[in-house]
Amino acid sequence: MDSNSSFPRLVRFEQTEQGYVAYSLYHLQESPKARKRVRRQIGLSLVIMLGLAVFLGMKSGIEPGWMIGVAFASALLLAWPKWQSILITKAVQRGLTGEGAKELIGSNLLEIREEGLFRDGPAGEMTIPWFYLIEVENHKNYLFLVFDTYPGMAIPVSSFESREEMAAFENEVRRLHGLAEEPAFEEEDEEEFVEDELVEE
Repeated sequence: MDSNSSFPRLVRFEQTEQGYVAYSLYHLQESPKARKRVRRQIGLSLVIMLGLAVFLGMKSGIEPGWMIGVAFASALLLAWPKWQSILITKAVQRGLTGEGAKELIGSNLLEIREEGLFRDGPAGEMTIPWFYLIEVENHKNYLFLVFDTYPGMAIPVSSFESREEMAAFENEVRRLHGLAEEPAFEEEDEEEFVEDELVEE
């Protein structure tokens, strides 16, 4: 961590396979949005199954076989998050064996700048504008940064000198992200766009 500034603006971290698996699990399963989606899917499936069981039971009488089948299917649905976790982990691990993994795994330098997050990593140097940042989450042993179109980051807590330093870094990211605005057309660009539309018509 850069100790020359009044608050932390730079961190060096290692993006590992374990970290990327943790990031993928959070993004696809453990985030509030993902949990809400999974609960909705399970709830809907249970309602459909119970409705079907009631319908068949009324039509042909309640039989032990049907009840056992419904109970078994319900147990499988309730265990789905665990199975999903295993499937996501296996899929990410397989994906990280390809050529593209070279741009995801390795040493990184991340610096907070006014125009965005500057990253120097395995894929080279890039500046990610603030409006591409979707979510910042301190989860378990990582600080997760979720982006639109850009690969996500899983920064280990151990990359910071203390949790207070990590919190300061996170707060600064949230502050600048909150101030960011999406790019808008310049007036000249907008006029050219309208003219092109008229020509095409």
